[in-house]
Amino acid sequence: MQTIFVPLDFSENSLQALRHAIELAKKSESQIVVFHSYQPPQMGGGNFTGRKKLTDIGKQEAEDNMYKVVMRLKETEPNLDFEHLVVDGDPMQRILFYAEKYESDLIVMGTKGASGLNEVFLGSVAGKIINNASCPVVIVPEESQKGAYQKIVYATSLIADDKGVLNYLKVLATSFEAKLECIHIEKNEETNARFETFGKNYAEQGTDNNYVDFKIIVNKENQNVENSLLEYLEENPCSLLVMLRRERDFVQRLFGHSVTKKMAYHSESPLLIMKAADKIEF
Repeated sequence: MQTIFVPLDFSENSLQALRHAIELAKKSESQIVVFHSYQPPQMGGGNFTGRKKLTDIGKQEAEDNMYKVVMRLKETEPNLDFEHLVVDGDPMQRILFYAEKYESDLIVMGTKGASGLNEVFLGSVAGKIINNASCPVVIVPEESQKGAYQKIVYATSLIADDKGVLNYLKVLATSFEAKLECIHIEKNEETNARFETFGKNYAEQGTDNNYVDFKIIVNKENQNVENSLLEYLEENPCSLLVMLRRERDFVQRLFGHSVTKKMAYHSESPLLIMKAADKIEF
């Protein structure tokens, strides 16, 4: 990992995500790009002078807030390698554009909890970043606590190159001296057997398995997948939950897109959302 991209809106939640990114950067010796995009005011009938004045005010406010963050970083993290950038425009579009421009290996951003219909959409910006980012995304919930990873849980449905995912995660686990747990929510005898075979083969293929445990989680009668996973996490807290983002047929898949979104709202653990394994570069 070389570049971690951190979008800020200067809320406490986004600053918490920045603190999370700093911990990652220290362990991986990565650079951080601290980013903010402000939107010029939309004034259908306003005159040019009025619009320009409001735009200038918005720009100055954004730059002042970024200046405070930069000064704080220089004071508290003198050895941190970071850049900062303030631009105007739609936040979602700018985040995606500049994350790719900086060839970011990871995007780290905060999101607040929600209820009702809002949880389906995961927010106007965060959800779109998850859908469209060309690199993995870490979502840091509002309730998450800052700290190094101690236990990483990868929830798999065995429909991708899980060995590649585990190899990727094992590098992260090794950096933090964390335990890596690969879990599968029980579905039927066939999927359970596939998971057991996968775990056995992963060990037999000469892969260093010291950091990885494989577990099948019982899915209680009349309980859906996400609730089974949440119940397990409540009883067995983790420092980072990892799931894959599905590009096709997500409705039919065990860990579909809507389930991944719910995890970001209801889990207090940061959530690492990765693309399908065959599109991740290791």
